[in-house]
Amino acid sequence: MMLTGIPGTVVVEPLEDTTRTESGLYLPTAEYSRGRALHDATTERGYPACKKNEVVCYSSKEGVTFNHGGKKYIIVRVYSILAIERGGE
Repeated sequence: MMLTGIPGTVVVEPLEDTTRTESGLYLPTAEYSRGRALHDATTERGYPACKKNEVVCYSSKEGVTFNHGGKKYIIVRVYSILAIERGGE
């Protein structure tokens, strides 16, 4: 079964969000989270928002978390996406 969000939303698989301190401790980020998009997402008006498998950074205060098939997923509104990580320099 493929999970797909309705227009204006994207289903993401969360990635580990940690930052390492100088002493070697890993602390979770508080302002944003990162996840891999499971499908191409569009805005409510049909404009492209992100593509399948792109890593998106989104506001960590947004989204609905759910479990499906033993995995954790988050549904995020596309306007909560802060950045998209793409290849290149």
